[in-house]
Amino acid sequence: MKRFIAIFLTILFTTNTAQAATTTVKDGLKEAGWATGPVFLDVATSDITIKFPKEMGGGKLKFGGTIDAEELKNKTFVFTTLDDKKLKWDNAFGMSFLDLTDVAMTLKAAKGVFEIALDGKVGGPFRNGGKPREVIIELAVEEKTITNFALSLPDTSLHLSQVSEMKHIPGAAKMAFSSPTISLDAIGGKMEFKGETLDAVAFYDKSLKSWNVGLNVEKPMTLGKLVGHNKGFLKDVVMPKMRILSSTKGLKGAYSDLPLAMQQFFSTGGSLPDGDLELVSGINILTSFDPAIQPKSVKSGLSTIGIVQPVEIDGTVEGVFGGTPAVDLKVAFSVPSKHGFPFMKAKAGAETSFFIKLSKIEQAVGFSTAVDVKSKKETLVFGVDFDVVDREEVVEVEASGHMQGNWKNAAGIHGLTLANPFMSVGINETGAFDVLIDGTIGIGKENVRATADMVILPEAAFAPEALAFAGTLNKLPFTSLMAQALKHSKVNVNGIKKVKAEFRDVAFAFMTPGAHLPDDLVEKLSIEGAGMAISGQLWAHGSELGGVAGHVSTEGISFLGTLAPIKLGPMTLKDSELQIVGNTSTAPSFLIKGEFDLFKGFKEAFDLELGARKMVLATETKFGGAFDAQLTVESDGFKPGSDLAFEAILNSKHLDQFKSLTKAALKGFEKADKDIKKAENDVKKAENSIKSINGKIKHAEAKAEAAKKKADSSLNSAKKKVDSLSRQISDKKQKAHDLRKKAKHDAKKLKLGKAGKEEAEAIGLEAEIKTLEAARKTADWALGAAKKAAGAATKASPEVIALEAELKTAQAGLEVAQGVLEAARAVNKGVAKATEAVAKAGQGFKLNGLGASGSLEGILTAGKKGDSPTLIADVSILNKRHVYRENLGNLEKGFATLAKGIAKQVAQELVKAFEGK
Repeated sequence: MKRFIAIFLTILFTTNTAQAATTTVKDGLKEAGWATGPVFLDVATSDITIKFPKEMGGGKLKFGGTIDAEELKNKTFVFTTLDDKKLKWDNAFGMSFLDLTDVAMTLKAAKGVFEIALDGKVGGPFRNGGKPREVIIELAVEEKTITNFALSLPDTSLHLSQVSEMKHIPGAAKMAFSSPTISLDAIGGKMEFKGETLDAVAFYDKSLKSWNVGLNVEKPMTLGKLVGHNKGFLKDVVMPKMRILSSTKGLKGAYSDLPLAMQQFFSTGGSLPDGDLELVSGINILTSFDPAIQPKSVKSGLSTIGIVQPVEIDGTVEGVFGGTPAVDLKVAFSVPSKHGFPFMKAKAGAETSFFIKLSKIEQAVGFSTAVDVKSKKETLVFGVDFDVVDREEVVEVEASGHMQGNWKNAAGIHGLTLANPFMSVGINETGAFDVLIDGTIGIGKENVRATADMVILPEAAFAPEALAFAGTLNKLPFTSLMAQALKHSKVNVNGIKKVKAEFRDVAFAFMTPGAHLPDDLVEKLSIEGAGMAISGQLWAHGSELGGVAGHVSTEGISFLGTLAPIKLGPMTLKDSELQIVGNTSTAPSFLIKGEFDLFKGFKEAFDLELGARKMVLATETKFGGAFDAQLTVESDGFKPGSDLAFEAILNSKHLDQFKSLTKAALKGFEKADKDIKKAENDVKKAENSIKSINGKIKHAEAKAEAAKKKADSSLNSAKKKVDSLSRQISDKKQKAHDLRKKAKHDAKKLKLGKAGKEEAEAIGLEAEIKTLEAARKTADWALGAAKKAAGAATKASPEVIALEAELKTAQAGLEVAQGVLEAARAVNKGVAKATEAVAKAGQGFKLNGLGASGSLEGILTAGKKGDSPTLIADVSILNKRHVYRENLGNLEKGFATLAKGIAKQVAQELVKAFEGK
């Protein structure tokens, strides 16, 4: 049983205790029938001590006072605190903001009666005009233990912002209790809120050491009034009643564990709600949502999605005490039997919740669950909100949410994966369903957002294959487009996948034939098969070409477009069209087709094919009337003004023409019969001249031989004379030598006369010797002359030498005459064989091809600028290749005239090659 004991507190503090001198507190209580008192009282001394439980801050208050002897005679114990024994109690009951002074106590006990009274004063935020305020506290006692207390402050206001430990409560700056009652971990009282006076309570959470405030709204209130929202339908949505809770740090626990004041706040008909209370930091509300009392448009929308019964709901709100309005209320819910979207079936066992949401970007009321959306081949699972929403101040009903996982082969398109799909379904004015699904699609290295929009009649089934996922891109590299093509088809795109091109300002759609496209794309996009359709501006090699549209799909690749004028070198290509077409049997090419006037007066078609590193322009041309040819130009980009080289291959019909021209040129090299006859006569004449000269040489040699024989005879006579003179000189030298030797001997013997005679004789011999030696020199000269005359060869005869020189000249003339004759005969033979080779076109002669080269500037300026057009003949003669070139002049002269010069060169080489063969 609970007992409430009144305690009166005052500020005066004393230290002396007055008590009846004859009776102790303990004895007095016994006399009053209380042998044992409450456990929170200590009466072992002449004082009375109150011991407070830990929940109230613990601690003790020791009071000294007097016992009324007269009352004790009547078995009633009365204890009164002396004025000088009054106490000061800071942080009373464990509350830091509650400081008490002049605390006094009176105690009255009798059989069946136990009363305590304390009086005192409280200051701090409770001051009245700057002075402490007198207060009364009630204690709740159960089983002789203090379980609670109540400190009432009538006619007093408590502003929470003035209490340090409460000022962090959300909204505390605008919260104030009037006539508050403070109890264990709680403050109760009245509070002004949105023009209403409400019951309010603040309570302390010991586990988180934080305060929370609850407001009890008993009258209906709109969400607009609650959170300060003045736009859209939610401002008029009504809550019949609600509890508002402002939490500093949040709270989670059983209702039965809350402070008593808070339990009373939540109790309805004396009963607490089931389950736990869970608050988040901020402003929480617990309320009931009743569709029946909502505005007509909201009520109608809620009825469409099957919400007609009241729903208990809780969650958080913002803007209650200022700031941006927001609402997030949610509670477990059962899916209505009919929710207005028959093709969206609730998934069995899916978690479902009712919600009310308000934010900067949305305001909605409805429920969320998981639904199955079936197509022909699969079932898609979406987490969907069925809700009433605000669309530009108009209340509408829609269902929207994200799909679980990614949608592979989305809308029946092989290779298309839609990541993070989101579906939104509305009901239009005709009752049909507007379906929108969007998500992220990978195109090459790009991740782009794509959206599909379609209308489903109420009686129709949902067909994902009818969706077209459309979107836009600033740029789409051609390589990325080709990578996408590989996902949808088996077309061989190796030849074009690396072309330096891109689409800009792209509109695209992944679709199948007949898929629903947005109105603004119907004229832009179309497709054959299933895949990706695009429209945009085509850029290639750094130049803008023009608008192009087409698709990559299961049926292949097709892109067509009329292009703007294109500058290619010195030319401007006008009125051209793009064609990129291919399928599983035909590889696509990046082709631009059109007509141009490369040669004045000749409008001819061209094909410009773009490759990875170069572009090739090709045209079947009359080459200004000169000949028919296939002309090609290669470029590594669209370079305006730059001259570009060309190559041309002449039509095969010109090969036969060229052979005829070559045969005609061969006939020009053939020698006539009169030329050969003259050459034969020249040879005969030369032979006769040589024969005559040979006769003269023989006669001259005979004369020289006779002269030689006569010289030999003179030589023998001269030799004999020299020999004779040599013998005489030798004999006389020996005789002179002997005489001198004998003279020297006689002189030594003093035979001077004899010796003189002998010396004189020797001198005489020496004189003779000198005469003989002079004679011999003459004889020697004569002998030398004779030898020279006798030794001279017959050929050395001047006459013979002159005739032999004449013979050589004649022989050289014969050789020339014979050469002329042989050459004439060889030329005719070579011409015959060459003509035969040209006719048969075998290994002896092969016309490999006829072509032309030069530059576009050379064509356009008739050779005044750039490289003049040149005719080229490529032939093989006896397996040896020869290439001949000749500048082309006036093209109007025609092929026969322009090729005549090269044909003559070829004919000359043919005759040269076949001479002697």
